[in-house]
Amino acid sequence: MDPINPSMVYYLKKDQIENYKLSALSGNASAAYKLYKYYSMLTNQVFESNLWLYISAKLGDKIALQNWDYSLEHKQLDKNKIFILSTEQILSLKGQKNNALALFLLYRYYTAIKDLKTADIYLQKIPNKTVSPKLLK
Repeated sequence: MDPINPSMVYYLKKDQIENYKLSALSGNASAAYKLYKYYSMLTNQVFESNLWLYISAKLGDKIALQNWDYSLEHKQLDKNKIFILSTEQILSLKGQKNNALALFLLYRYYTAIKDLKTADIYLQKIPNKTVSPKLLK
C-alpha cells in the first residue's frame, strides 16, 4: 500500500475549485477557507492563497481570521499590498469581462492604488448578488 500524503486532504478538482470560488464570492466563508487551504498546502500560488485567506477572514471564518491576524502581526502579509497586481495579471483579468472574481479583483486593485474612479467602474460591472457586500467594504 502506498503511503498517504496528508496534504492530499486539501485536494480539490477543477470543478470544485470553480464552485467554491463562486460560493465564496457570494459570502460562503467555509468555501473561501477551503480554497485558502488548497492553494496554501498544494500549490505555490501565494497570491491565490493570500486572497482566499483574506476573503474567508473578511466573511467571518474564525480560523481564517486568526491566521490573517497572525500573518499581519508577524509581517508575513501586508494588507495594503494583497491586491497589488502585476501588469500581466491586470491584462488577464481585463479579458474576463463577465467573470465576477476578475471584476472583484480589478475593483480591489484600483481601490488599493487609490484610483477610485476606475474602481467604481469595475464595482458597477460586478453582476448583482455575485459578490458579498462584506467583501466590497
